[in-house]
Amino acid sequence: MISGMTTRTDLAWLAGIIDGEGTVSLSHGGNRAPHLRVTIYNGAAPIIEKVDRICAELGVTPFRKWDRRAKPCMSWLFGTHDVLAMYPLIRPFLVRQVEQLDAGVAFMAPLYEGGRQRVRWTDEQRAAWEMLRGTFHNLAS
Repeated sequence: MISGMTTRTDLAWLAGIIDGEGTVSLSHGGNRAPHLRVTIYNGAAPIIEKVDRICAELGVTPFRKWDRRAKPCMSWLFGTHDVLAMYPLIRPFLVRQVEQLDAGVAFMAPLYEGGRQRVRWTDEQRAAWEMLRGTFHNLAS
């Protein structure tokens, strides 16, 4: 469901920003727990304002950080829960990173069903995630 003033055009725009300026990653934490992440980087004030507005209207709260290194820019890190919440809204508009996002969501969605906040990962699930990650990492090389 689209909330606030967010339009289909806004969602298509956000998907384009993710495809062009962002990264979809199938990663893991220090304990090898699977993480589905979307990260966006951009330094243009109008884009920063629009991403922030759309996030607020969708009720997603990415980790936001101003990066002052080589080229100052804002980074947004969307965790698994936010990615799962945004997925049905932005999926129709994704092009470049759709396969990786589809695969990550297909793996994660059943495990977080019903708003579940934490998953106790089994060794088998961790191994399956690593195999899935390898599929995309091998394609990139």
